[in-house]
Amino acid sequence: MGCPLKEVCTKVKGDRQVHWNPIFEEMKTKAKTALECDKKAAIYARRKIEVESVFGHIKGN
Repeated sequence: MGCPLKEVCTKVKGDRQVHWNPIFEEMKTKAKTALECDKKAAIYARRKIEVESVFGHIKGN
């Protein structure tokens, strides 16, 4: 099964499969909804500063 317009869209040889995970999509929706709450968004913003920077320093060494 091939697309007659494939050459227009991509230069990749062969076919590729795209998998859609409904559980992952549901989790992303929940996370997005949680970040719409100001209190939870503030907690996440603080986490980015406090935790993510530590991982950045570890990876840098």
